[in-house]
Amino acid sequence: MKRRWNATFWISKGVTPTNTEWIKMIAPRPMYGISRIDQEEKKNHGWYVRVTFKGVITQKFFADKTHGGKPRALKCAQEHRNSLVEQLPVARQAAAAKKRATRKVPVL
Repeated sequence: MKRRWNATFWISKGVTPTNTEWIKMIAPRPMYGISRIDQEEKKNHGWYVRVTFKGVITQKFFADKTHGGKPRALKCAQEHRNSLVEQLPVARQAAAAKKRATRKVPVL
């Protein structure tokens, strides 16, 4: 069976091809840059997208009511986040795709 190498593999090996068309966007974690906002007192419910790169913060709120419910608002938020991540350098896209490390030792 022939193994298909993705862009993350080649970048980790330090290979920079002259033809970069074969490199597609590296899919970020499903909830990378997306937070849920539920403020009962302000009747504010939706998904908040925030992506930061080189000190520039890009943010947008996707209200449940405007987008027809939680699932649709989340899908719109993920599509918007993906469009932002596509503009980032490939190394930053790879970082967005990695799982974050979790603490193994409890903090006392």
